[in-house]
Amino acid sequence: MLAIVLILFGAVSGAMPASIESAPDLDARRQEFRKLLDEQWEYVLSHSPEFASILGDKRWNDKLSDLSVDAILADQAMDRVFFKKFEVVDATGFPEQEALTRTLLVRGYREAIEDAHWKNWEMPVTQIGGIHLNAPQLVSLLSFSTVKDYDDYAARLKGFPRQMSDVTDGMRRGMADRLMPPKFLLAKVADQCDGIAAQKPEDSPFAVPLSKMPDSFSPEDRARLRQTILDTIRDAVVPAYARFARFVREENWKALNAAIGKDAKRHFHTREEILAGYRQFIDRMKPQLPKLFGRLPKADVIVLPVEEFREKEASGAQYNQGTPDGSRPGHVMVNTADPESRKTISVESTSYHEGVPGHHLQISIAQELEELPPVRQQAFYTAFVEGWALYSERLGKEIGFYEDPYSDFGRLQDEMLRAIRLVVDTGLHAKKWTRQQVVDFFHAHSAIDEVEVQTESDRYISDPGQALAYMMGQLKILELRDRAQKELGPRFDIRGFHDTVLDAGALPLDVLEIRVNGWIAAAKTRVKSAG
Repeated sequence: MLAIVLILFGAVSGAMPASIESAPDLDARRQEFRKLLDEQWEYVLSHSPEFASILGDKRWNDKLSDLSVDAILADQAMDRVFFKKFEVVDATGFPEQEALTRTLLVRGYREAIEDAHWKNWEMPVTQIGGIHLNAPQLVSLLSFSTVKDYDDYAARLKGFPRQMSDVTDGMRRGMADRLMPPKFLLAKVADQCDGIAAQKPEDSPFAVPLSKMPDSFSPEDRARLRQTILDTIRDAVVPAYARFARFVREENWKALNAAIGKDAKRHFHTREEILAGYRQFIDRMKPQLPKLFGRLPKADVIVLPVEEFREKEASGAQYNQGTPDGSRPGHVMVNTADPESRKTISVESTSYHEGVPGHHLQISIAQELEELPPVRQQAFYTAFVEGWALYSERLGKEIGFYEDPYSDFGRLQDEMLRAIRLVVDTGLHAKKWTRQQVVDFFHAHSAIDEVEVQTESDRYISDPGQALAYMMGQLKILELRDRAQKELGPRFDIRGFHDTVLDAGALPLDVLEIRVNGWIAAAKTRVKSAG
């Protein structure tokens, strides 16, 4: 589906609206455009029911995404349909944001159509993402407040084996096309699946909703739901994981064991210590945000541990967005595995990156922009989103934080990490480096924890270009800020600059540059008018 909309998994065709092409009246053209936006967004949600549920839309709450090959090809065909529909829209006279929405959708669909050539859907799982991890992780993003919510969830669990089978079919096509992730990474996938399959139903991450049933449920409903969900986990979910693990292992994709070293100085000792460290830095940043931003998000952010079923291969921390209405806060998910192997050195910079003023602030503001359609509120451009998060780490320094020299060294080490990533990303995917060359390069140029060296090395193997996108985004934001400061001098307003960057949602970098240039020009005009 459209590349600018991120969904956890894995697009209703209709006639071309003739009025969009022919209506000379601006109001009529805008009305037809809004109808087309509604049609497109309805298609996204109805074909991505998990994503709809995450956003609080429960119309398809008992449904799962169709991950079959036929559905993927049909989805790609719909990309072409929507591309044509949006391409013929005459946006002349549209308000700025509406015209930009049309531009971004045409661009996004064009890129999705071009990207289909690479068949990325034939490589749908890695050790850090895919159906095997997304499905249990989804549990924490759903609402469980009514009996129907639980019945819907049970229906989804019953359909889960079909999804796993469809993913397996897609991977078999990938094998035929010689499109496969590295063998040792897929062996990690098998290990993850084995771990979930080996758990008792009541201990499974899929059983977590049973521990928080509302007191208002009758004893009969509680007993029925508990029995139904546990039986489905045992009879449907667990066998699906076991089959998927066997499928991966039967292809002789062996695991590569990573050595985990330990540094005796300044390490955590318990999982809770790690969580407390992140909470401390996020909480102290919150009251400082009005110094940097005019618009602040309504949604809160909380720190939670990464689920144990995926913590072994997960990165140090990640962000999961909250609901657009703020009823569920954003989650900074922190990896607390093997705490004594983890240094405290990078916790402060990572807190600002994943929490505020990084991912949580940017993504929550985007979701709360009522003047934008949902497809813009939920847009995701890696260079923008991750570039902003990198940029945010420096804002902590500007506020006066990183008082501990060790923590500030951690910030600088993170900058070194980004430089290393540029080298190893290129080395792996353009220069044919081996994994060991990547590990050796990390060791030669950083003091990064060994556990992070191992997971980061695997990460860049499985996600080409991501590291490059991070830096491209950060460098562009810094370039635009420097330009604004030079051109506006003492009239430069850091709050106004940040609001301009964030108040249209995530954007391609060239579109962001046009937007900031417009803000600079408008600021100059105001100065001249005032003079």
